[in-house]
Amino acid sequence: RRGEMAMHAGTVVSALPTGDNSAKTLLILYGSQTGNGEAISQRIYDLLTPVYGGDKASSPNKFAKVQLVVAKLAPTQVDWASVGLAVFVMSSTGSGEPPENALRLFTFLKRAHPSDFLKHVRFTLLGLGDSNYDNYQGAPRRLLGRVKELGATPFYAPAEADEATGLEDVVEIWIEGLVDAIEREYQGCKSASSEPVQAPAVVDPTTETTALPVIEAAAPVTTESAATQSSTPVASASPPTSTVGTETEKPKENEKEKEKEEQAAGKTTATGKKKIIIRRKAIPDVPKCHVQIFYTTPGAAELPQEATIPRAQQFIPARVSGARFLSNNATTADAKETSAPSQSKAKIEIQLDIPADVDATKIPDWLPGDAFALLVPNSDSEVTALLSRLNLEPHTPFEIRSAPGGLPVGEHLAGMTTAHEVLAKAVDILSTPSKSAVRMLAEYTANSAEKEALLALCSNSTDQYKRDLVAEQLTWLEVLRSYPSCTPPLGHVLSVLPVLQPRYYSIANSPKLHGARHVRFAFSVVHYVTPKGRERRGLATWYLSQFAKNLRLAESSTENTETIIPIFFRPSRDFICPTTTDLQQRDIIMIGPGTGVAPFIGFLEHRYLATRQEEGSSDISSKGEWHLFFGCRNEAADFIYRDVISESLRNGALQQLHTAFSRDREFQETGRVVHVQQRILEFGAKIYKLLTEQNATVYICGDGKGMAKGVLETLTEILSIHGNKDKPTAQQQQTQLMLDK
Repeated sequence: RRGEMAMHAGTVVSALPTGDNSAKTLLILYGSQTGNGEAISQRIYDLLTPVYGGDKASSPNKFAKVQLVVAKLAPTQVDWASVGLAVFVMSSTGSGEPPENALRLFTFLKRAHPSDFLKHVRFTLLGLGDSNYDNYQGAPRRLLGRVKELGATPFYAPAEADEATGLEDVVEIWIEGLVDAIEREYQGCKSASSEPVQAPAVVDPTTETTALPVIEAAAPVTTESAATQSSTPVASASPPTSTVGTETEKPKENEKEKEKEEQAAGKTTATGKKKIIIRRKAIPDVPKCHVQIFYTTPGAAELPQEATIPRAQQFIPARVSGARFLSNNATTADAKETSAPSQSKAKIEIQLDIPADVDATKIPDWLPGDAFALLVPNSDSEVTALLSRLNLEPHTPFEIRSAPGGLPVGEHLAGMTTAHEVLAKAVDILSTPSKSAVRMLAEYTANSAEKEALLALCSNSTDQYKRDLVAEQLTWLEVLRSYPSCTPPLGHVLSVLPVLQPRYYSIANSPKLHGARHVRFAFSVVHYVTPKGRERRGLATWYLSQFAKNLRLAESSTENTETIIPIFFRPSRDFICPTTTDLQQRDIIMIGPGTGVAPFIGFLEHRYLATRQEEGSSDISSKGEWHLFFGCRNEAADFIYRDVISESLRNGALQQLHTAFSRDREFQETGRVVHVQQRILEFGAKIYKLLTEQNATVYICGDGKGMAKGVLETLTEILSIHGNKDKPTAQQQQTQLMLDK
């Protein structure tokens, strides 16, 4: 699929006639959940604006404006009648839904518009998704279909970039082809050929660079401990040679002449090593700096306030009021967690309380299964080390402003007043620098060998970026330590660093017990090892895990462990808690291995409390039939919420529990790994009856990349076996059942 995308990324579908575009808008519209779509759109805007927008546009066919708009503002800020050309960059969530900042756009486009509403618009679209999830590219494909229904026609072939294989594999080539396509359109290209224009070749023998430094891991380092190491770089500071590869075997006699010819042409060295050859066009343009830093001095006149509302104002404070270990495999928050198959991850429950002085109108009426987001800071050790590497004073006051002619400062940067604050709370310093960011770093690298290495690293001509940076998940600090002469200014660093994203968790309790100000959630501590032995820890889960340790210690001391974390609630659009009637009457099948069981704990608590409140009785055993499928590695160590589940079986909120312990007795005796999919299949006849005769609802929560897809395949198999249907027909039946819910 990736190769196919790369080929079609260069396709010019049709050509617009030349003419006056001065009254038209070149629209770049994006929907982004994690920041990738926004960064790509910003880059496209930076490439196109100097050519086609404003008084200094270099093209005679300039537009009235080049407009970059986040999708949520499109219904009010876009004059669709004036749009001549549109570039859509749209992300898709794991369930195939649009990102939050694109929901208003999809709602707007679903309205009853005339069929020719967008007839005058020529467009292209870049979809961002992850093929590990079941509904891959769901939102981009819906957008593509809808704009076509409204009359828009593509001028450049839409493409889909897959995070599972690497977004940049498609994005880089697609952007390059996009710029060429627009240039062809507005330089009078009359061809309407739909034959694909091949993407530029990866290798051009006219320009060569030095090899990249080989980044090796001498010993495992953790994300936290990396910040406290010496300034010795994790990579060779300068390229070891001007060649790549290893010494070749002694050439055969009939190959010697060919080698001599290659050496004469400069394609190899005398040792037979291949030189890295890159196209200069394969190197990204330097991303623009959109941020200016103004250091403030006492008594200086204040700068005019910018309109951007700080992101912090959109959160509400929550106090960490409790924490406990759910699993028995870890008794301290710093228990060793690795990616080794034989080990389980520590499971922890955190309790949050929203203080009484927070206005109740800011707290929505949430239900179990709804999500909430929390924003945790980068570790202080990592921030301090990065400040030192960038030669920044941590607490000198400054103001962040947008660069002249640039876009407004992002809401995540608004209100930040020191370098320490902005690196701790606003940007993701643990992210791996993108190729565009690496290109920026090269611009500020004094040593010529290091600069050439960075240019080669960000080019499309080698795979070392993916192998050594992406696979190893090298952080900004680690990359900067590898190139000591690189000294980028803070403003440009902030322009390309991704936003520090909030982390989402499912609510695992009912508001009927302690009210809407009390929230519980569960998680596994993320801790793993990269291919070259570097230890990595999840920023949020490691930060939160410390509360389980600290609050336990506080039980025998007077230490004040109260901590405030910014949160906000996000009602679920598809994982919706059963209504009061369904809680009592509908048959429910819940499938949640590991911490995926957490929202179902809230469901069970909610069902018991709602039924008792409604009927004044604690006996609900005669109501709807509820089944829970739960799986984990080891019953003794990983069976979380056993006490709550047992109580739910006793009080009638749960009728039947089905468990699968993948590394327990059956595995030890037979070597057979048992997952919840096997238990579901064993119970297939009952599930078929519940689905087709009793109108049961199935809820699935867990790893969307593997488990959820496997469960859906198992349900299809059940519909096929017990319904006597072939697989395609069973799949159609399952799809219809999902739509009917």
